[in-house]
Amino acid sequence: MEDHNAIEITKQHLRGIFAAACTDHTAQKGEMRLNPRNLREAVVMTGLFPSKRLVDEFFEGGSNSTSVNLGRFLEVILENLAIDDDDDMKEPTVEDNLVELFHLFDEEGTGTMRIKDLRHLMMEVLTSDKTELSRAEFDEFLDYAKLEGDAEIDYKVLASNFMLNKPKPESIVIDK
Repeated sequence: MEDHNAIEITKQHLRGIFAAACTDHTAQKGEMRLNPRNLREAVVMTGLFPSKRLVDEFFEGGSNSTSVNLGRFLEVILENLAIDDDDDMKEPTVEDNLVELFHLFDEEGTGTMRIKDLRHLMMEVLTSDKTELSRAEFDEFLDYAKLEGDAEIDYKVLASNFMLNKPKPESIVIDK
């Protein structure tokens, strides 16, 4: 019963976020709906990152709609917060965060990236002035992972293997 009450409180909070972000009142049965720009703002208010993958999730299911109603908003947000009637909220793991990060740079949504793109991501995008990754350090990373050339890698497997501290290049490399 206590878990059910927590979920209801969360849903109430999400309804408030939806209403605050909603500026469109459409003629579709007089219900409030979020356009894509307002949807991104609402997602941020929930504490989630409005990645392309997450925003696209709102529009899956064959609907040609360009806006999202409250029911769909609750469904997708609760799923991404990992909440249901049998489950508490769970924090994303380091592996989840790595995969989400790689996914942001996966323009085609293939689940893969080339080593040159991984190099760019790690050396230029993810480092600040204070924490520069040298070419030698990246090459050491490639040696550790037993990756070479410009192979195409499955970044979900890469993240999983590194969280296990056991790189297995035969399962990471898709195409050399």
